[in-house]
Amino acid sequence: MKLVYSGITIERRDLAGVKITYNGQSLCIDTVTDLNCDVLLYTHGHENHIPNPNLLSGKRVVSPFHGMVVKPGDVVEPMPSVKVEVVDAYNITKVMNGSIPHPKGFGVGYVVNIKRQDNLSHG
Repeated sequence: MKLVYSGITIERRDLAGVKITYNGQSLCIDTVTDLNCDVLLYTHGHENHIPNPNLLSGKRVVSPFHGMVVKPGDVVEPMPSVKVEVVDAYNITKVMNGSIPHPKGFGVGYVVNIKRQDNLSHG
């Protein structure tokens, strides 16, 4: 599945991941198989949200546990024209055994802001 809007492409990857591409740069969130991104962001450490950490060696990683370590309230600029706000991410519903799979404080979410650089001439 792919969404293209105003020069920004968003594509679904793996179970819960996305790849955002703009101006020849890419940012991936929770991708397990597509690691060819300029920056990789991970929300938490469940195996279907992050690959084997050995595969991340030499990669630009932002997460609450690996690479550039972030927490809710942080704002980072992992690439030109991209600002990422780190927010709390959690479930409020319980699963069959009565536990909450992602309690508050377990992982993070990301609000991605892309500052477009239009080449418009005004005459």
